[in-house]
Amino acid sequence: MKNLIERENSIKFWQENTVGFWNNTKFVLPFAITILLCIAWMNRFVQDDAFISFRYAENFANGFGLVWNPGENIEGYTNFLWTVIISLPIYAGFNPVAASFAIGIAIFCFSLILCYRISWTIFNSKFIALLSIVLLGTNYTFSSYATGGLETQLQTCLFLTALYQAISSIKNNGWKLSKILLLSLASALAMLTRLDSAVLLSTIFAISSLSILKEASSIRTKLIKLSALSIPFLILVGGWLAWKQFYYGDILPNTFYAKVSVGTSISIGIEYVSKLFVSYWLVPFPFLLLFSFKKLFSKINNYDLQTLLVFPIILWLSYIIKVGGDFMEFRFIVPILPLFFILVSWVITDVVKTKSIQIALISLIIFGSFQHWKSFGVFVKAGGIEPISRLQGHLDHWENIGKTLKSDLPLNSGVSIAITPAGAIPYYSGLKSIDMHGLND
Repeated sequence: MKNLIERENSIKFWQENTVGFWNNTKFVLPFAITILLCIAWMNRFVQDDAFISFRYAENFANGFGLVWNPGENIEGYTNFLWTVIISLPIYAGFNPVAASFAIGIAIFCFSLILCYRISWTIFNSKFIALLSIVLLGTNYTFSSYATGGLETQLQTCLFLTALYQAISSIKNNGWKLSKILLLSLASALAMLTRLDSAVLLSTIFAISSLSILKEASSIRTKLIKLSALSIPFLILVGGWLAWKQFYYGDILPNTFYAKVSVGTSISIGIEYVSKLFVSYWLVPFPFLLLFSFKKLFSKINNYDLQTLLVFPIILWLSYIIKVGGDFMEFRFIVPILPLFFILVSWVITDVVKTKSIQIALISLIIFGSFQHWKSFGVFVKAGGIEPISRLQGHLDHWENIGKTLKSDLPLNSGVSIAITPAGAIPYYSGLKSIDMHGLND
């Protein structure tokens, strides 16, 4: 009996001091983020598709406009804001790969902080918030796409910025004009980054508008706030779309028309999403979340917050399935991974009561990410999905081809090249290029 009491006191002491340690965010939060930034830096890579954006950015920086070939106004990129951002360091004389690494890592840091703030705001628990960013930041896909050379992390960060403004306003029962304007601006910038951000933002705008209308304020005040929510967004996005129509002759990129003609497969989209859960050993967690939904709704006790936390995941996964997934290793799933790991962290901490099972579930996620990194595409069949290592591996060969073409064929030679890998080869060669996939011409 004495030994049993001592054992229970020991467990209680361990639990209280462990939670106390993790709640000391002045030390733990910066330490955790620093470690996660180091992991992201070790996982850094760049892929061939990034050089499509780099080529547009370089032409823009050199005064030729946002074009693939000078004199040909065709929109073969899908990440306007990211391409414009990358053009700035190119204009200043910096290497675009190194610049994309630095910018991506900085944005990744903001994404982690926003994930922490969203989790803490909803569940009022520093421990859940810290666990959320640890599980998110150690996820190989999320960590790797801190870089990659594309807009993935920028889209995620802007979506989280808009989401945090909505969640914090609803939780605090007050919509400050500054938060509304920031939500509108972040949403507009997310749209300028990728048009399909509309899927992620639809829930935020709907819930934010309804929440403003439900406020106990005058009609005039409500109209002012709704105007602050919509007008900056409409001016920025509407102005950009009008410019696209004038400059390219269409508001949709050429890539849309090239890819829509191929068609999509819902079965491939389902396989794409399911492979992530299988490869990362995450299969138990969707079932745990479904089992815990009733408790989640009673825990949050606010329909608006429930919707903002859950619906973007459902809509985004439905969109990915509809478009047939992607060939890049789970890049499309990155924007909703923060919300997924926030929910998972709550389930582990609040729903599961046994300490040993909690530790086992956390270990399953972290070791699952490690084994995915080591085995995906090697021991585990990737299907039509290219592992990150293979995306990076293409570049050594294609970069050499591009540089060889540049040394052997001067720019004034009048030579054009036709290519299917439309990234590093045309970028490093600098030659007029014909994209055989039809995305850029």
